[in-house]
Amino acid sequence: MPRLTPPTHAALQAAVATRFGQPLRYPSHCDALEEELRQAPATSGRRLSPSTLRRFFGLVEKEGGYHLHTLDTLARYAGHADFAAFGQALSQQAKVEAGHLADIPELLAMQQLAYSERLLLGYFLGRITRPAMPTGPAPALALRLAAHRPGRSTTSSRLWIWLT
Repeated sequence: MPRLTPPTHAALQAAVATRFGQPLRYPSHCDALEEELRQAPATSGRRLSPSTLRRFFGLVEKEGGYHLHTLDTLARYAGHADFAAFGQALSQQAKVEAGHLADIPELLAMQQLAYSERLLLGYFLGRITRPAMPTGPAPALALRLAAHRPGRSTTSSRLWIWLT
């Protein structure tokens, strides 16, 4: 039985809940999902019991992993070929998001940006780097921007001067 990492488990839960149309918080949701899985063309009539779904969505305590049949069925329901394809899509998404984080400081430091463009980008960065709750953890981008200090590179120096 494969063991899921917490981020992969949460991502698959979110993907299934998105396709289902609501978060799965109650046992009755798992009963309805079991029926929908049986009828969905993407799952080819594969069945998962409501108790398996309750364990997967954390409504019942579970130790250990999940059968590959369970993971494949849920990944197919979420729109992927199988669980391996779901994992590849997650890693691709992480690479894309990491690439975007690297581009934003460089974009802010570009000389050819007009003042209004820099202002708009600064406003956007302020909005996306602000924690959801005042005492919440800072997003990764805010930490990366805060780590840039003058002297590391000309781009970082220009960015730091512009932000301060």
